[in-house]
Amino acid sequence: MTTASPTNPNKVSLCTAESTTGKRASKTGFGEGHFCCTEDEKSPKKLKQDNQQAENENFGNLKHILDIGEPLLELFCLHEAFRKELERLKDQVRQITIATTDQELDKLRSRLTFCRDLLLDHCCSEDRIILPALCKKLSKEKSEEQRYLLGTELVNQQHEQLDDWFSETIQVIEQILNTPFSLEHRPLAENDLQKSSNSTPLETDSNLSPRKGKVTSISAFESPRGPLLEKLSSSFCILVENVEKHLLEEEQNLSPLFRNILTTAEQGALLASVVMDTSPKALSTLLPCAVRALDFEKRIRFVVALERYMTPEQFESVAAPLVQELSGEQWEELCRNVPSLQVAAERSINPLVEITHLHKAIRKELEAMASYSAELDPCDNLQIKSLCSRILFLQRVHNFHSLGEDEVLVSQLRAVLRMHGLDEISSEHCNESFLFGNILEHINRVASFDKNDKQKRYEAMSKLSSAVREISNHLIVHMEEEEARLLPLVRSHFSLRDQDELIRRVMAKIPMEFLPDVFPWMLNALDAEEREKLFCNILRSSSKEYFQKISAFLGEAARRGKMEPLLWDELCLRIPELQQYQNEEADQDNGPVDEILRIHKAIRCELQKLYVVVTNLAIDEAPNPNSISTIAERFFFLRNMVNDHSKAEDNIVLPALEKRLPGISKRYEGEHCEERELFSNVLQVLQALQCAGCESECQSLLKQLRSLVRALHEELNGHLNKEEQNLWPKLIENFTREEQVAIVADIFGTMPSERLQEMLPWLIRTLTESEQSNMLKHILQVTHSTMFERWLSTWFPLIPSKYSIGEESIVGVNSCSGAEKTETEENNKSAQSCQSSTSLKPKTPKGLTSDYENTCDAVRIQSRADLESAIRVIASDETLTDKQKTHLMQNLMLRPYLQSKGRHWLCSVEEQSSVPTSCSSQDDTDHSKYEETYPGELQPTFRELEDGSRQLGCSHYLRGAKIRTVCCSKFYTCRLCHDEVEDHKVGDNRYATREMLCMHCGRIQPISQWCCNPECSKRMARYFCPICKLFDDDSARNIYHCHSCNVCRVGKGLGIDSFHCMKCNACMSMKYAKSHHCIEHSMESDCPICYQYLFTSTSPVKYLQCGHLMHVSCYNHYVKKSYICPICQRSMQDMSSYFARLDELLARDQAKQLYRGIVSHIQCNDCQKQSDVTFHFVFHKCTQCGSYNTRVLRISRRKT
Repeated sequence: MTTASPTNPNKVSLCTAESTTGKRASKTGFGEGHFCCTEDEKSPKKLKQDNQQAENENFGNLKHILDIGEPLLELFCLHEAFRKELERLKDQVRQITIATTDQELDKLRSRLTFCRDLLLDHCCSEDRIILPALCKKLSKEKSEEQRYLLGTELVNQQHEQLDDWFSETIQVIEQILNTPFSLEHRPLAENDLQKSSNSTPLETDSNLSPRKGKVTSISAFESPRGPLLEKLSSSFCILVENVEKHLLEEEQNLSPLFRNILTTAEQGALLASVVMDTSPKALSTLLPCAVRALDFEKRIRFVVALERYMTPEQFESVAAPLVQELSGEQWEELCRNVPSLQVAAERSINPLVEITHLHKAIRKELEAMASYSAELDPCDNLQIKSLCSRILFLQRVHNFHSLGEDEVLVSQLRAVLRMHGLDEISSEHCNESFLFGNILEHINRVASFDKNDKQKRYEAMSKLSSAVREISNHLIVHMEEEEARLLPLVRSHFSLRDQDELIRRVMAKIPMEFLPDVFPWMLNALDAEEREKLFCNILRSSSKEYFQKISAFLGEAARRGKMEPLLWDELCLRIPELQQYQNEEADQDNGPVDEILRIHKAIRCELQKLYVVVTNLAIDEAPNPNSISTIAERFFFLRNMVNDHSKAEDNIVLPALEKRLPGISKRYEGEHCEERELFSNVLQVLQALQCAGCESECQSLLKQLRSLVRALHEELNGHLNKEEQNLWPKLIENFTREEQVAIVADIFGTMPSERLQEMLPWLIRTLTESEQSNMLKHILQVTHSTMFERWLSTWFPLIPSKYSIGEESIVGVNSCSGAEKTETEENNKSAQSCQSSTSLKPKTPKGLTSDYENTCDAVRIQSRADLESAIRVIASDETLTDKQKTHLMQNLMLRPYLQSKGRHWLCSVEEQSSVPTSCSSQDDTDHSKYEETYPGELQPTFRELEDGSRQLGCSHYLRGAKIRTVCCSKFYTCRLCHDEVEDHKVGDNRYATREMLCMHCGRIQPISQWCCNPECSKRMARYFCPICKLFDDDSARNIYHCHSCNVCRVGKGLGIDSFHCMKCNACMSMKYAKSHHCIEHSMESDCPICYQYLFTSTSPVKYLQCGHLMHVSCYNHYVKKSYICPICQRSMQDMSSYFARLDELLARDQAKQLYRGIVSHIQCNDCQKQSDVTFHFVFHKCTQCGSYNTRVLRISRRKT
């Protein structure tokens, strides 16, 4: 059923009572619950009376508002928009820190540039129209001319300065973007990576629990962005102050001129001229912003002034941006008070813009596919596969779009016009579906031939390229005919409301689950203005629920990296409603698994940037070698990130899922191999391109590079989408939060420190502030039992350095009781006056005299005899109470134990700051004076090698430098040499080491791998750790720095021959990865045999079957006496062969007949179960697990 259109009797309205039920309030004037007239509704006469009454009441309320005597003053309403925007920018600048991502900085720069362009456009309009008109009028007023002209000249001068104010702030932002975010970790060359993976020399270089005491970070982190951020804040404050001052002075200086010189009609004409002189781009943004910034009365006055003094055509150009930018409620409010606004808007709206923009996206994709099919290598199945995936995607888009046109547009036009010529459009759609099927057949034919049969493949590929060009030409012509014939018919024969209804029905043919793929793809094909018009039309014509879903899809696409973040930010800047309708699940925390998805986002963003760079390379010109080198370096870095991610999935994630969901890992077999093959091919072509000699070779290689990068782009994005849709939801469903933490912990435990130092800054650049916060929260949650946070604080700006001298260690405080913390604080205070050579100072009880305190302070416990002597002195002192004597004795007896833990008292940094920092700042007298005070310290030390030669170093390490210890400010070859001589240990103070002595030239200098003396410039050692300050020049020993132990360990590296167990907080051999029994902080304990602290011990450690640890040497000695763990009493290793021999022994034992009537009630130490067995005077076998590691609970006689 059709009815006449209420706005145009020549148009046909499709709306019925059923079709309009439940429709939300629309900007086109059709409110919710609007129905066509029926007999039950009010009569037209009654409706007219009600409307007239409402208009009279409304006019009475607005009569004082609509009395506009000085219309040109309404121009200052635009100033409110600028003030509001400056306030928003001020909040954004206030939130910038050294960790602000490049994405946020780019967003701020674009907003500043956007605001500057709008303000300059507005000022230019004033300079071109208002100021010349004022000067012309002022020439007739001789008496007042000088005073008034002074005001106009001031305004003109400030207009010229506006650009400089904005440009200064924008330049500061660009300087920040060009400044490193943190310590930059440039991707290494391949040979450098091989060197770093094959060389990792040394044993652990720490002698103190990282969880106890104080620690000093490598160096206080000073971001190079810090001074620039201060400069940005000051320059932006100057900018805001100047702009606000200019706007205020302009209003104060020009208002009297308008009032005293210009008539009302002249002011109105100037107002219309200034608004129309503004560029369309600025007008479409500035007017809606101004209307939003005004209150109700000012908003109505401003729009009424424009309507009163503009021509209908001019007012129509003003109505278009208002209807597109304002919300439905704001638009309805304006239309109720300015009815002509709605009529003007209807003539400027294009409801069919979604179809034309979809056509443009399809055209662009067809052109890309035609060029891609002509360039790809027919022998590369991965390139054929990527072309097939794009054809399938485009076929799906075409089918849904054609279905919507046939069943909605063509059907409605046929019913209204009785035209049969429209059947050609439907038949064309059928032919296009056949052409798509033909292309897929050609693709299958190419893939069916053997890769080595190049002739057949090239012939089939030629036919495939022809088929792609055929459908491309056909579809482009067909869409042009639709835009020339079909869409004009819809515009001319249907009302605005009906066109909205039709386009919504056409777009509804695209399934909702397919829209998250369609909209990002379509937006990438449009420019900024077209994207804005598209979403303005969707906001205007669609339901609130539909627009909310679309905005949620796009927001999720931006978060996943499927759409460029800057594109999304720009879109939200133009359409603020997109930000309001974000999915509530956007901030939902799914646990540590989210970090894997954030890596997906970073991979997508990096790959998209590289894809754009390679696509924009000109084929007809020789490429810049520097550009090719940069592209190769970025691809190499991305390959490393993707390989590490794939390795973690293959070795950790998929095996864990396979246990819960058997068979799931088979779906992903081979995909990672294909990605590695594509990366390898891309890097080979880039390498060949760098060495290309002639222009034709460059062109051929560039075409090959574009095809490979396109294939990689499609393959990798498809793989990531597949994982996010199928794999990761199952991981979240089938694993608890604790299990997810364990999975991510295993991934971190196999990732080298060098790779994390490259990956984390790279990730941060692509994340928003909330995503950064969640990422760090999850990382610290996964590594909470380790020293990872301490390692991270030494170089990562988002982690403040909490582990510096003078500050309490967070981990240390949390791991000790309140009493221990108080004691530590008091002891630290008393330690300020201690010399580094003094021993541990015990806490003195109240009432203890200062003389006795000083005497005890000087006691050194070097032997058992010293300890006994000191205890006798305390016991014989009659001035002390029994409580005081007991306290002092306990402290003296505990001192050796605490010293073995490294709990010595340190001098503060301030006390040591007076130590000379370099030899260049000392004269010869100071050097000789130091040598006299500490003879021999400045002399080089050597190690005798097996061949009789000598090499710089000591018995522990080969190195060319001595370190100056922080605790006693003396030079030793290594910390172990210091610990052997002094009565205290270096411990965690090695992190605070600042100076070294080059044993080649004798210069004291800041610690580094190379000597800073230009005359020397020798390397101190092959391996140098800037965190542990560890040197080692032994080529036979591999060392790596573990990020979670925060010490150097012997081995090739994490993920190579070692891994770090986050629960045990221990580095282990890869052979224990699946078999070891986890005990939390098991490494942070003493060896049960020799009582040496295991975490920082330099002796090899044995991992027992029960999960406990002891030194290998201790184990070899202890196992000769017992096979039972001295801590938990379980068997230390597999004893099945030993137990089998005991079975044979007991089978031959005749004495067991004597104890047949006696029963032993035993408990097994291995399985912890109890059982009753026949008594034996030595051996009792567990009936549950067969172990002889049992203990007798009681003995009783068997009941007869």
